[in-house]
Amino acid sequence: KHFKMSAIALGVNLANGHVGGFVNTAQAVRPNPGIQRGLKDITETNVAFVAPGSDSKIVATVVGYQVDPRYNYRAGEFLRLSVCWKAGEPVSAPFAYSVQVVGPNNVRPATRNSFHGLGTFPMTAWTPGEVFCDPVAMRILDNVDRPRAYRLQVTLFPPDASESPLKAVDRDGRTVTPFIGSLRVAPRAQAAPPDRIAVFGDLAILAQVNTSVTADNTLSATLVWVAKGSIPGDHAVFAHVVDRASGQMAAQSDHTPDAGWFPTQFWQPGDVIVDSFRLPLPPGARL
Repeated sequence: KHFKMSAIALGVNLANGHVGGFVNTAQAVRPNPGIQRGLKDITETNVAFVAPGSDSKIVATVVGYQVDPRYNYRAGEFLRLSVCWKAGEPVSAPFAYSVQVVGPNNVRPATRNSFHGLGTFPMTAWTPGEVFCDPVAMRILDNVDRPRAYRLQVTLFPPDASESPLKAVDRDGRTVTPFIGSLRVAPRAQAAPPDRIAVFGDLAILAQVNTSVTADNTLSATLVWVAKGSIPGDHAVFAHVVDRASGQMAAQSDHTPDAGWFPTQFWQPGDVIVDSFRLPLPPGARL
């Protein structure tokens, strides 16, 4: 259906909806006392790693992790978490692993490369089926431009660090990117809040709306939100383009803020959220 219109309006709402290189670390001088046997108070996941040259030999599984996803981790601080493993089939040489914090455009503000137990508990010493949690600490760099829900990624490497990481699969054997969870990471200082346009209850303030129409008749929009408080659950942004004359909806975008990188459950009071998105418009539409 083609819309014949002289002007359109953009309506916005916030509502409840669904929408590097590797370096081996040296072996520890003394045993790592942080290893925890068994599993307790973990966020469960299931990412398994397949042995090189095999389609089905599982050598290790990340069954969970321990970290507070709502805590306000900031650049310059140390992020401390535990990765929880289940031993798979025996291996003849120790494998190293990497824990990385991954953001948009593959920005990685924190990385830790190590052997299990800082080298005190290599995979060659594992008993098939046993589970344990291995503590990890890594410093968050300053390449964090605004608060987001960054993703935690775990990779497992062969003894020869020049080789590619092991293939990761889910519980159904499908190849996956080995993300195990998300956590909030913010810059050292909180940005000053801009002016307000509209207030959405106790959830957020809509502070800025910037729009333009590209040559291919696509609406490019950026919304700037300021969080008023911690928001339970996830809310979606509902952006609707409406024909002023007919009142009919011409286009819409229902999405998680910041291209999915900052769900509202991670927001904290005073956060400034920049949410950019694009909407194809019907022929003849203009703002």
